[in-house]
Amino acid sequence: MAVIRVNIRRKPIKYEIRIGEGILPGQDFARFGKRFVTIVDSSLENHPNTIALMHRLEKEQKLANLPIYLPGGESLKTPEQATELGRFLAREKIGKMDHRLIVVGGGSLGDLVGYVASFYDRSLGFIYVATTLLAMLDAAIGGKNAVNIPEGKNLFGRIHQPLLVVNDVSWLKTLPGYHISNGLAEAAKMGVTLDEGLFDLVTGPHSLNSEFYMTVIERSGRLKVPIVEVDELDSGPRNIFNYGHTVGPPIEAATDYKVHHGPADSVGMAVEGYLAAKLGFFPWEALMRQNSGLAALGLPVRLRDVYNGTAERLIDFMLVDKKTRDGKPYFVHPVAIGKVYRRGSQVAFPVEIPVIHECLTDLLAQ
Repeated sequence: MAVIRVNIRRKPIKYEIRIGEGILPGQDFARFGKRFVTIVDSSLENHPNTIALMHRLEKEQKLANLPIYLPGGESLKTPEQATELGRFLAREKIGKMDHRLIVVGGGSLGDLVGYVASFYDRSLGFIYVATTLLAMLDAAIGGKNAVNIPEGKNLFGRIHQPLLVVNDVSWLKTLPGYHISNGLAEAAKMGVTLDEGLFDLVTGPHSLNSEFYMTVIERSGRLKVPIVEVDELDSGPRNIFNYGHTVGPPIEAATDYKVHHGPADSVGMAVEGYLAAKLGFFPWEALMRQNSGLAALGLPVRLRDVYNGTAERLIDFMLVDKKTRDGKPYFVHPVAIGKVYRRGSQVAFPVEIPVIHECLTDLLAQ
């Protein structure tokens, strides 16, 4: 088992990210409390890992546990659902001094539960058992939690760090293929911005086995954690993880989340890479290498393959996102695979709306 230790310097908060195969049943949950509410993706209710987790909590460690089963997916991430979950906890007399939450699911369920944990009873501790590759690479690391509103994705959100993250790659054996592609898109993004070797590992020939998953998850985590530790609130260096995300989430929101996170961010990387090339930062051959690598993972790279609306509609969604300041969306500009343009600690830079509009219009016509 690999362990990445997180030390958030601003607070301070410390926790571990544990990575391995078959590690979930051996976790010592009792050290975090005696009473738990375990919120599980309903599609995983009868999964062997879920059954093993319940046995560990209730039989082996003899902990009080209330299981709840909710559907996953972006449709779950609403203020109404957050309120309903919070009210359920209140009706069950759940309190921060006595209880901890465990979320068992992917990024959407993790977002919802982490968001509720951040405000319920003025902050409730939670453990994240990630069950998708994307959650293991991204959502479970760094404490970002949010729900969506009609005006945009993740606009109601809080940063609330977990007590523990358990990334047991045995979940991935039964994960549908598109979920694997979603996760590999995130790993490819980490490669483009920070680690050329990781990009080559993910986009080159590989076998989808436990060893590959553990390597990618650990390597990505060791890139992300030191940056989160010094910039928890996403005000500087952490902006580097927004590559592909200035355009990606607006695509999701503009399509009413019919386009999933991985394909949206893959196209977001292609669009933002194109913009960086037009502005003279990203060599065209590097852009082609990036897009070829994404396509090799079965991910889309053409804007019109996932979005058939107008440039104006996408820009409208960009303008309400946290990556916009003073009316200008901020973009990360890669300068090579594995490296981005920097000015001191700044890694994201404003781009004028007419320039963005021209870029989107060009790509929608291709």
